[in-house]
Amino acid sequence: LTGGWLPQQHQGQWRLPSFMVVPVLWFLVDRMCNTTQMLGFPWASLQYGQYKQLVVLQATSLIGGTGLAAWIVLVNLNLAVFLAKLPIVCRLFASVGNTQTVNALTFTSKRAMWANTAVTLILSLALLAFGQYRLNQEQAQLPSKPKVMVAAIQAGISDTAHKVPALIVFQKYFDQVYKVPTGCICIWPEWALPIDFSHHGGLLDLVARRAAKCQQNWVLGCFDTDNVGRKFNSVCAVSQDGKSLPGAYHKRYLVPVGEYTPDWIRISPVGTLLYGPGKEYHDTSSGEEAKVFDLKGARVSPLVCFECAYPRVCSQAVLAGGQLLTDASDNSWFCRSILSDQMVAFCVMRAAENHRSFVFSTALGPSAIIDSSGHVLLRAPCEEAAAISCLVPVEHDFTLFTRWCF
Repeated sequence: LTGGWLPQQHQGQWRLPSFMVVPVLWFLVDRMCNTTQMLGFPWASLQYGQYKQLVVLQATSLIGGTGLAAWIVLVNLNLAVFLAKLPIVCRLFASVGNTQTVNALTFTSKRAMWANTAVTLILSLALLAFGQYRLNQEQAQLPSKPKVMVAAIQAGISDTAHKVPALIVFQKYFDQVYKVPTGCICIWPEWALPIDFSHHGGLLDLVARRAAKCQQNWVLGCFDTDNVGRKFNSVCAVSQDGKSLPGAYHKRYLVPVGEYTPDWIRISPVGTLLYGPGKEYHDTSSGEEAKVFDLKGARVSPLVCFECAYPRVCSQAVLAGGQLLTDASDNSWFCRSILSDQMVAFCVMRAAENHRSFVFSTALGPSAIIDSSGHVLLRAPCEEAAAISCLVPVEHDFTLFTRWCF
């Protein structure tokens, strides 16, 4: 590689421009090589450090969070190559016998240095100007946009983390819905409703009647089993008129080992070590498509747990017709760790990428409500029973990123 935007000859050989190659490689690794089979999680998550920078976030509607990460890499690479031209840095590398590498990566002249840096600066200023323009437009249009009241509830306790009966946790959720305004769309966490959607219709009807009594629409985490016995981690919905909406959303992204056993474990000795000689697997099945619940005020596309970390899952939910994104999560297995805060950052990025308001509801907190620009409007405390609610805009457009995301 060589420093700058254009290829150059160095000692008789052509070298590729690092300002183009390195960000593109980062982009490809982030989007294509974060296999869920191996790690179960997209570890190249540089972009989420910017989730509070609203002006910067608006660029994700064009280039996505992964493009934002590539932008960060570009700026830092330009800075590094710029600094490598300083005499003190040259002397440092010369002292360890690495002058040739530094010479190849630095600019050939001061004129080339300023010219290449100017291109990076112009690109960065253009993205920032777009972000500021978009925020100004959002602010101007906000009063005339349709809005819907949304809410997120959390029990603050968990049957697994706090060793309390599931019935007590369930009652905690019911206590919280009475703190939520009537007519709103209330999001419950993952597994909050401990029933099988397809086989416990009577219990679901009771829940629907309670929602009607509260005059609220509920989107609830539950379970489901199909007619061939496959089990799913699911989300269902009941409307404020006391009806259960047909069909449940089945979680599409599953956590390796936690919810399913990857093939490389099944066919290797690791499977025997983890599950014994009999290798009895009790896997959750994966859903195949996005789901939209048509509720009063907005069409809701639900997600479950770490699906908020995957841009394509969210863009598919929006393209299916979702006007409001929601995520039902149970974070009881990592309690007060930083992962809960990171999940809020994931939801912020998905909201800005797709220009959709996002409601994140989790068992122990922090639940959050985010508007379509990526601004965190409300955030609940950790490990406390809480109910948060506010108005959010209902959007209908598709961003460039939503259309091209792969």
